[in-house]
Amino acid sequence: MFLSPARNTFRYTLSWCIAVALLFVPLVLWAAYDFYRSRHVDSVLAFFTVAFGLLFAYAWLWTKTRVTLHEEGISYKSPFREKDLRGTKSRRPATASSQLTRVHISGSSDGL
Repeated sequence: MFLSPARNTFRYTLSWCIAVALLFVPLVLWAAYDFYRSRHVDSVLAFFTVAFGLLFAYAWLWTKTRVTLHEEGISYKSPFREKDLRGTKSRRPATASSQLTRVHISGSSDGL
């Protein structure tokens, strides 16, 4: 956990949940209608209903994942793990050769 306030936070959208729900809800309704008519549900229909139900639950759980940018580094939090990456691990110090490459590519000594 970093002490500085978050500069930016990225989260997953609900689009995958909505896409799976568009497949899951009609299957549940079909299974309920099938059970109402015959007092049992076809095994293939039951399999696909359970499979899409689990996929919907996973998609809903995955929306809890977020990535937060702080001054000290990056914070990653998902339902399965949490990790903080300090900025010192991800930054390279500027060397003379990288500065010369910037001068050569841009054509000016001020880096613009």
